[in-house]
Amino acid sequence: MLLLNLLSNYLPDPDVSTLYIFLLTYPKFPSQSPDYQSRLEMLPAYRESLHVRYPPVCETCLPLVEDEIRRKEHMARVHALGGWLSKGKERQHQVSNEIQKEKAIAVDHTLFWWRVRGCLWVTSYLISIIGNLSGELSRVSFENVLLTCI
Repeated sequence: MLLLNLLSNYLPDPDVSTLYIFLLTYPKFPSQSPDYQSRLEMLPAYRESLHVRYPPVCETCLPLVEDEIRRKEHMARVHALGGWLSKGKERQHQVSNEIQKEKAIAVDHTLFWWRVRGCLWVTSYLISIIGNLSGELSRVSFENVLLTCI
């Protein structure tokens, strides 16, 4: 709490009169007090000096605290991503089931037409074989009749 209060009070507030005049003339945020820019540039160094003066955690506890933070962060990520992934998987399963149904219908439709083509091919093949056999039989029987008649 001390670190947060010191950091929040480090940068000065803008001058109220300057703010009012500036807002009337310019659409951008006014320039703050004269030392605002220099303090803004020194903010990272000030933060580091605060951490040196008032360490948030003692040196002996630091590895344990960092390990706990990493563990909690990992657990939060797993929980957040796990929930997102499981929702995504449920949606993906719904979509994939719909797609599979559509594909099954398309496959059934395609399969039906291939079966019709196959049946037509087999029918035309059998008709041609029967036609050839009947022509051969009629020719053979006609020759036999001629031979017997002669």
